Amino acid sequence: MENFDGKQGMPMTDEAWSLHPQLANDCHRVMEWERGELLLHSNASLHWFLLVPKTSAVDLLDLEMAESQELFRLATMLHEYLKTELGYPRVNVGALGLVVPQLHLHVVGRRPDDACWPAPVWGNLPEGPVYAESHLVTLKSDVERLLPSGWE
Repeated sequence: MENFDGKQGMPMTDEAWSLHPQLANDCHRVMEWERGELLLHSNASLHWFLLVPKTSAVDLLDLEMAESQELFRLATMLHEYLKTELGYPRVNVGALGLVVPQLHLHVVGRRPDDACWPAPVWGNLPEGPVYAESHLVTLKSDVERLLPSGWE
């Protein structure tokens, strides 16, 4: 499929791909896998992960089937982690791409007492606390444990 520049959505090499500056500014890098990066939004009010595939595609449905399956497999693992280990009763998943044009998938733990419930987190989450380094280390370790071999 073509993106808004008329280019095919294709997997990109590390040399051709870079993380959008807004994502780099707003998030912690949790891990990298062969075809993407996993980020954690720096606002520690709630757990907000972002999956950023290394692709030139701009919309989620522009991905090849194998790429989207891989992305959703990882999103499902994060969903289970947020619900079972972090106790979130709801998990929102979305790919908006209107402010940051680089394709990224949000996986956000939600609970009725969070800072912007029941509104969406996008544009409604007030500034909040930042993660302690020890919490980031634990989250990174937990996520690495979740991943099947070969995704590290």
